[in-house]
Amino acid sequence: YSFEAGMAHVIMLCSYCVVTPGSPQHQFLQLDLASIDRRRTPWVVVSDHVPWYSSNGIHPMSEAAPYLDAVEDLLHTYKVDIVFAGHVHGYERTFGVYKENVDCDGPVYITIGDGGNHEGPECPWIADVPAWSAFREFSFGHGIFDIHNRTHALWTWHRNQDSERTVADRVVLQPVSERQCQSVPVVV
Repeated sequence: YSFEAGMAHVIMLCSYCVVTPGSPQHQFLQLDLASIDRRRTPWVVVSDHVPWYSSNGIHPMSEAAPYLDAVEDLLHTYKVDIVFAGHVHGYERTFGVYKENVDCDGPVYITIGDGGNHEGPECPWIADVPAWSAFREFSFGHGIFDIHNRTHALWTWHRNQDSERTVADRVVLQPVSERQCQSVPVVV
């Protein structure tokens, strides 16, 4: 399903449903992306449970590879700005990425499955940090996505391992349509 929240068009997908071309979920995604009025909702956000880009050693990218193979071109073609996922009990943010390469025309992927659980954060990360991985940490936390206007939003991830929340990652984001390809997100 999808909905609009302020200046964002939000699409919710199912990680455990068939998404191959021609499947109901793939058709829904393609039709929904094609129908977005960017004058009304300049930000496009997709949410899914299993992260498509992950450098987690327990939940590697291969876990979602068939899904990513089926939808990544659609996300790139329709200029999806951000993809949120959970599943991994840790936090990771990518640069804009497409086909496993840093690409400012690709979505920023944010894995925020770190709300807490009885097992603790899931580690380890893979040893070699992929070029597309901008920030990663095993800690409980929460994020705030604040869309300021049509061209800028602030993403802030708070680590809350201690008795008080601590800002650990903060970045100014732009929709794909506004990004300067020679730049990367501005960490503040």
